[in-house]
Amino acid sequence: MKNLLRPILERYALSPTGTHGLSHWARVLEIGRILAPLTGANLKVVEHFAILHDSCRQSEFFDSRHGERSAAYVMSLKLDLTKKEHLLLATACKLHNHVERSGPLDITLETCWDSDRLDLARVGSIPDPERLFTTPAREPKFIIERSMEAFVENLPSLVKKEWGMNFKQELEEKEFIRYKKMYFDDFMKRVEKSLMKCK
Repeated sequence: MKNLLRPILERYALSPTGTHGLSHWARVLEIGRILAPLTGANLKVVEHFAILHDSCRQSEFFDSRHGERSAAYVMSLKLDLTKKEHLLLATACKLHNHVERSGPLDITLETCWDSDRLDLARVGSIPDPERLFTTPAREPKFIIERSMEAFVENLPSLVKKEWGMNFKQELEEKEFIRYKKMYFDDFMKRVEKSLMKCK
């Protein structure tokens, strides 16, 4: 993963400390590693998805084709994946910002998409259990735990331990992080109220 990050970051159009940057990729990776053993997903695909799904974004805001660009980029890379895994990864990236629940799909795809959606609280959105695909991801306790991590934009330790990068100080000094922490309790009440409606 560490070797793959270098070329990704060299061509990444946005700030690596932005909303869709390294801390998001790391949290998606962290979530994916929790979900994959529970769902039976292909962990290698889930891990690659975490750092590639937003790698071709050109805006932190509306960018409806970033999934397509990421899929094309995936297919241009030589990865330690089988052909089937490579295609599955490209599909996960291509559809991650459009797909909705409409019936059973490949469990690895579903796990990839849930790993991403469970980090939505970083932009103030509460993950909707009805838009999550897998049973473990729809657990209210897990949604709350991951929303807490996302809302304050926690930087997982794997960023330093596995990737050898240290952005913690820069991230913590951002004004919007301090602002979000002020309103953390209010946000968590909204999360809990939203989940109560789904019971």
